[in-house]
Amino acid sequence: MYLLGLDVGTTGCKSVIFTPDGEVISSAYGEYRLHHRRPGWSELDPKEVWNTTKETIRRSINKGKIDPKQISALSTSVLGDAFIPVDDAGNPLYWSMTTVDARAAEQTRWWEENFGADRIYRITGQPLTSSMPIYPLPKIQWLREHESEVYRKTAMFLCWEDYVNMKLCGKPVIDFSVASRTMMFDIAKKEWSREILETAELDENLLPETQPAGTVIGQLDSDAAKETGLSEETFVVTGGHDQACGALGAGIVESGPAMDATGTVECIGVILKTLSLTERARLQGFAVHHYVIEDRYFLFGFNPTSGVILRWFRDNFAEKE
Repeated sequence: MYLLGLDVGTTGCKSVIFTPDGEVISSAYGEYRLHHRRPGWSELDPKEVWNTTKETIRRSINKGKIDPKQISALSTSVLGDAFIPVDDAGNPLYWSMTTVDARAAEQTRWWEENFGADRIYRITGQPLTSSMPIYPLPKIQWLREHESEVYRKTAMFLCWEDYVNMKLCGKPVIDFSVASRTMMFDIAKKEWSREILETAELDENLLPETQPAGTVIGQLDSDAAKETGLSEETFVVTGGHDQACGALGAGIVESGPAMDATGTVECIGVILKTLSLTERARLQGFAVHHYVIEDRYFLFGFNPTSGVILRWFRDNFAEKE
């Protein structure tokens, strides 16, 4: 029996096949472009990302020379703060605005001035500042104001975890950790915040079902099996925010030790055994969201210009190997 871990990040996708004991059997990596169509914009093309993802899965299977039916389950870790508007058939209607896409500064400022950053933090655990407009909710509002036809056609706003889950098994389910990054999730109640959605005039039916990390949501459908090389017998399990999953992989399972991860962004995080949303943490820019272990929370701060700067340097100055 094998398991497959899939990481869909800001600049690339990785597929790793391993045993239940953690022995790596094979892995594959694929890059995709981060598009900057205008100053301050930073987007991913969902079709490009999915094409790279399914090819990366297939390469990891071929590299490991294993029978796909031996892969019992897969789960996905994803970048946070990004969303995709999709139509009734699940087709993307617009490119995905990523963490560092800054176009929604005005909409973020509205929340600061009319709802209150402290109030947002008490509900969602997310520190709000218009100088770093990273969350999906203000970007959804930007879409409504500037791309009204796209907004009108949107059946659901999906983050990358639920989008990938939908592509794999037809069920757009998001875990609590990724939902926490949207600025719409009530971290204490473990549900979409009615107070915030009513203020935003956003219908909850436009958002996906939420479940704890590690929830079995279905098995691969026939189309996904053909595209990825996986078996229809493989179970799809909710994963989590990439930083939380990385911390778990680093052995952060109790409060005390911290993780310092350098991906597209650098993140330093610790586990909280109980939910703590202090004014000091908010003012210092520390976010709190659900961890990928039940009844644990993840407090972290991050530097948005980390690995992405190294990639920029490589692409602009380094010679190809």
